Amino acid sequence: MFSGQTAIDYLAAEAIKNDPSASSHWRKYHSEFKFTGQEFTGLQGFGGRAKQSTGLRLWFLQLLQRRFWHFGDPYAKFNSIDALAREVTGKQQQAYDLDVLRQTLIFAFLHGRPPFYQPYDGGPLRHRLVTFLANRP
Repeated sequence: MFSGQTAIDYLAAEAIKNDPSASSHWRKYHSEFKFTGQEFTGLQGFGGRAKQSTGLRLWFLQLLQRRFWHFGDPYAKFNSIDALAREVTGKQQQAYDLDVLRQTLIFAFLHGRPPFYQPYDGGPLRHRLVTFLANRP
């Protein structure tokens, strides 16, 4: 087991190696990732990074998203989860894009459903997330 600077050096060397099992999505969003020896650069989260729209552009984007919002109609908590997503994107000064809407729909779908954890389906983090969503009031 490595520790201290030896661990940092090992991880820095491993971070730049190509991972043939990485998805195209993962490769896209980590294509600029680097460790310079002092700091990490090129980090970005998954999904869009567009800034918030205003005025006519905002109205037009909402119009285009409207048909997808209706996918949330069957889910009782969709509107409250959607409001939280809007609050988060607002605080981050990020656009509420289709990626955010997709995640909102997934959370609304999962809300109130029993956890579906299986030992090798992605691990404990996914289990905790699904359990959390299933047990929210």
